[in-house]
Amino acid sequence: MSLEVLGWYDEALRIKGVLAPARVSRNGRLYLPEELRRMAEEVKDREIPVYWEHVSAQNAVGKARVYWDEVNKVLRYEAEIFDEAAAEKIRNGLIKHVSLGADYETIDLIDDVIVPRNLHLREISLVAVPGIPESNIEVVENLIELKAVERAVEVHETPRAPLDRPWDKVRAIDSLKKWASKNGEIDWMKFRLGFAWYDEENPKTLRSYKLPHHEVIDGKLMVVWRGVAAAMAALFGARGGVDIPDRDRPGVYKHLAAHYKQFGKEPPSYEKLSRLSRLEEPAKTVKILEAVGLGDEAYKVLSELAVENAKYTVQGSGVCEMEMGGESRKIVVERVDGEPRTFEELCKKIGKRIAESVKLKAREAVTGTSDQPLTHSMPLFRIPAGAPIGLRGFGEIVALERGEKTATLPIINSIIFSELTPGQEPAEATQTITFVQVTPVEYGGIQSFTYVDAERMSEDLGAVIARCFAEAAQLSSDDLILNELDSSAGSTITPGDNAESDLTSEDTFNSDLILSALTKLRSENVGFAPGDLVLVLHPKQYEDLLKEDYIKTAMQFGTFDPKTGVVARLFGVDIFVSPRVKTGSGSGGITTYHAILFKKRDAFITAISRDLLIETFRDVKARKVYVAGSHCIAVKVKWDKAVVKIITA
Repeated sequence: MSLEVLGWYDEALRIKGVLAPARVSRNGRLYLPEELRRMAEEVKDREIPVYWEHVSAQNAVGKARVYWDEVNKVLRYEAEIFDEAAAEKIRNGLIKHVSLGADYETIDLIDDVIVPRNLHLREISLVAVPGIPESNIEVVENLIELKAVERAVEVHETPRAPLDRPWDKVRAIDSLKKWASKNGEIDWMKFRLGFAWYDEENPKTLRSYKLPHHEVIDGKLMVVWRGVAAAMAALFGARGGVDIPDRDRPGVYKHLAAHYKQFGKEPPSYEKLSRLSRLEEPAKTVKILEAVGLGDEAYKVLSELAVENAKYTVQGSGVCEMEMGGESRKIVVERVDGEPRTFEELCKKIGKRIAESVKLKAREAVTGTSDQPLTHSMPLFRIPAGAPIGLRGFGEIVALERGEKTATLPIINSIIFSELTPGQEPAEATQTITFVQVTPVEYGGIQSFTYVDAERMSEDLGAVIARCFAEAAQLSSDDLILNELDSSAGSTITPGDNAESDLTSEDTFNSDLILSALTKLRSENVGFAPGDLVLVLHPKQYEDLLKEDYIKTAMQFGTFDPKTGVVARLFGVDIFVSPRVKTGSGSGGITTYHAILFKKRDAFITAISRDLLIETFRDVKARKVYVAGSHCIAVKVKWDKAVVKIITA
């Protein structure tokens, strides 16, 4: 039960607050929501006296109206205090609580708790000790005004709409009107819960309600994030702002800031938004929209302004020359991939463009020509032999907890159902549960560069070396996975079913071997769908596949991209090429290649106790910087039947 000072009206102190929430009071009375709602409806159009400590009418200090807040399940009141002594005590914080006085027709006793029924409200009292602990008085404003009728809507919490729900102001207000209407009449107290401000002097007109940010969705009043942010932006003048008294703006800000926190977001400070509101347009709207969390809207506004106010001609290479607002200054802009999402990103891109333009002009002044290429200081680096595939993402990953050196992984075979006999205990299934232990091993490398090397680079050489380590870590993972799959494959296929040592240079890779591998998987009850399988080929095997007449014909008729010649998927199997597949020896000492076909997610598990760690340290005497990279990882086949090895020459 709270009390909030609103200001003065006709020499009366206006207050409002919570009179009674639906809960158990200190004296053991349970106020049910339906009883409080019924009591409020009974006195809907009547004024209730305000007393001191529930004393008789001769000590009345004011009058009040009450209404039921369906969203928060509380009984609220708004009152005028005429007694100067009472007003002074409220203003000075000496009176902090209110209480209700009501009659009841019957009571129910449930577990020693009294439940009053058919309540009839008689009066409201200012009290020192409330019946409900939450009772308090919050002094919002110390206003001594002749009239204080405009106000912010009280802070309240409603269910949240999905964070990405678009905001449509017209749709939202229409939904609020339908929700608050009964028999063709709008319940204005209910209607105002969807807004942040209303004009109490004209409470029964739609234009008295401003800054909507709620919408009724599936019959529920829900707060919409983009509506809250849009209302906050309008409060401080974005897009023309909103016409409300300045003295009400702190209260409205408080209301909207509470919704920010409801969505787990930190509201921009009142001081920052006030400072931005003093900027000139269009900077004011753009900066405020970004500050409240609508960066995409800010960029959209900026783009629209550019189109509306700029005269431009398209030049070569996508470059436009723009003249803003008829002024003589011109801006050269260039479209880049990925439009900036925020105003700050846009500024950075414009700044980069200006910097490049300055370099261009300087080069023209020195050399007399602008067609020389820019000198790039960004280091070029070579990816380690065999571009990484990233096979780790095709299996399960287990992260070891800090301090764990070994991962114990359960492997459970599927249960096979058999016919059951009524009344007899079913036989135990032949399901097996096995446990494998995996101990991650550390892999890594180190590289160094001198101070002179670093000084010759304008970019961060360390960052580029770190990128090299990231590539090396992926390659390391690929090697471990290919080694484990090769050594633990459930079955092996060769041309003609010959032994590897008997293979000749004629036993090359072809599409029939893929079909044989698929048949092998099905015979082992390994189910799969298009996109479930991965095949890793050696470049020699991939080249032999492309030479096959079947593949050439398919490419000719457009099954595969004839421009690139890339076979990315065949028979529903994703194909990758890597020179790091295992090799062996065939007849006459020829090299053989071990292609691996496996099912994603079922074939292997990767256990990681430490992912890629990059460390740097300096040797001052040698004037060198060392960069070390390492990871601690292990791989184990999960289901060997889901792995097929294909060996060819």
